[in-house]
Amino acid sequence: MNILDIFSFKKSFQEVVTTENIAALREVAKNAIIKQIKSKIKGDKKMDKVVDTIVAWVQEHIHSKNSIVQWIIDNVLIPNVRLIAQSIYDDLKERIENL
Repeated sequence: MNILDIFSFKKSFQEVVTTENIAALREVAKNAIIKQIKSKIKGDKKMDKVVDTIVAWVQEHIHSKNSIVQWIIDNVLIPNVRLIAQSIYDDLKERIENL
């Protein structure tokens, strides 16, 4: 960790956590969920595939040179992808019958 990361944390965090990135993450999750709903795989395996898709997208698109921000991505965001995906699935389930 670079000591300057502390001073540039806010700016670096705001560069990563943008409205566009959050919307894109939600869209990736929604599309992954819809794709898996159509597949004939059983429940837990479907969610595992959704989580894998989202994690791969996060690792490819959301990263920071700031080590503190990257630590948050790696240790807070990625471990909670399943919770995020479940929340999006629950929202979709409320809107779409027989999901």
